[in-house]
Amino acid sequence: MSREAEDFERRFYDAGRDDAVISFQKGHIIVDFAREAETLEEAISSAIEAVTSVGASIERVEPEPLVSLF
Repeated sequence: MSREAEDFERRFYDAGRDDAVISFQKGHIIVDFAREAETLEEAISSAIEAVTSVGASIERVEPEPLVSLF
């Protein structure tokens, strides 16, 4: 999936991934999720599935300093 694709952001929204914020930084596409799950692992796994389900591939996953844990 190319960031130049006209429907890049729309693909996420149409697939029900409306908790993803997409940005472009230093030549990379950044997808930031606001997601709730029982565990951190479940949240990360479901975010990875969300990205791959719309035809994008993942280069790396990085922790967000604002992760809320209960």
